[in-house]
Amino acid sequence: MADLVKFSDAANLAIHAMIDLAQHPGEEVPLKEIAHRLQASEAHLSKVLQRLRKAGLVTACRGPAGGYQLGRPPAAITFAEIYETIEGPMEPHFCLFGTPVCQNPDCGLGHFVGSLNQQLKEFLSRLTLADLPLTAGKLRKMKMATS
Repeated sequence: MADLVKFSDAANLAIHAMIDLAQHPGEEVPLKEIAHRLQASEAHLSKVLQRLRKAGLVTACRGPAGGYQLGRPPAAITFAEIYETIEGPMEPHFCLFGTPVCQNPDCGLGHFVGSLNQQLKEFLSRLTLADLPLTAGKLRKMKMATS
């Protein structure tokens, strides 16, 4: 069965790396560890993390004890931000083809496709790293430990 939603390898890697970092709050996580857990190329992951760093979504510390950590709290980072940092702005498309092939302005399918794309964009704009069960659990444990 085909997937309804597909992201590029870079966007997928960015999302997974951000989830990984959210699960290690306050820690500087070495690139090598993230790449190992994600079974990803260190070179590709490094390029993705550089883009996330430029956008302020992660911070980096150099040196042997260095690594990456989230640039903001998990609740302040949406999946739409992560995606758009890698892929550019999400523009709702109204045609399943790369370029519209029919000239029918009343195409019923176009409205349906456009609506789905808009709903996905809105969903990703509301979903934060803190909304994920694994991340939320770690954040709750940290709050209880500091109370």
